[in-house]
Amino acid sequence: MTTHTIKTGETLYHIATTNGLSVDQLLKMNPGLDPNHYHAGQTINLSSSSPSTSTHSSSQSTTYAIKAGETLYHIATTHGLSVDQLLEMNPGLDSNHYSAGQTINISSAGGYHPTATHHAPTHTASHSDPPPASGGAPWFEIAKREMAHGVKEIAGRVDNPRIVEYHQATTLKATDDETPWCSAFANWCMKQAGIEGTQNARAASWLNWGQKLDSPREGCIVVVKTSSSHHVTFYHSDYQGGRFSGLGGNQSDQVKISHYSKSSVRAYRWPHGH
Repeated sequence: MTTHTIKTGETLYHIATTNGLSVDQLLKMNPGLDPNHYHAGQTINLSSSSPSTSTHSSSQSTTYAIKAGETLYHIATTHGLSVDQLLEMNPGLDSNHYSAGQTINISSAGGYHPTATHHAPTHTASHSDPPPASGGAPWFEIAKREMAHGVKEIAGRVDNPRIVEYHQATTLKATDDETPWCSAFANWCMKQAGIEGTQNARAASWLNWGQKLDSPREGCIVVVKTSSSHHVTFYHSDYQGGRFSGLGGNQSDQVKISHYSKSSVRAYRWPHGH
């Protein structure tokens, strides 16, 4: 088993990427490691305690070459898997840095047979396509999962590696958890769901993204005007007193639900073709 002693100022994100891992993989190798509370001198694992934990035989496994533009979310769901399952099958796969032509392992699950040829359903949508009446917001489910994990900023010089990971979904690619990250969080959630966001760290970049909604629906992007700038969040539900509940990042320095006045809303947006 390979171990690493955390150095002063190191983040889990830096340790993970330096060793060809994602933060999620690093945390799975270290069940007792709290991503919000770790310290210099602490020793962590960089490899699994056993060579393989797979219960699948070789006849139940196959490989897959990533195509240009494909996301891990798309590959996983096409083959009846979750992204977490796909990452478990590929310990060295970095969920933020992979490329077309890269070969990954895929094990049979939920009726998927390696010898069968699978084609992802295709849909060509015009910009005027209306959004579905309900459901169909996988990015919002991802956002709710992050809230359940309790992601928040870490006071002091240490930065939360998960928030640093959010930043990598924008061209700014900030390396701390103090840089405003509401747009980074929205971009990261969209990216995990296989949808192209704005890749911009500014909340106002979402004002003309996707298609306009005349009224909000669960999971839609909401851009609100603040006293000094803009903020972007996901619409959660109506709230009392002419307000709504929004689930977003950088809300009281964490991923949580906050309440906003409907009069401050600048735009409700939804991805094209969904």
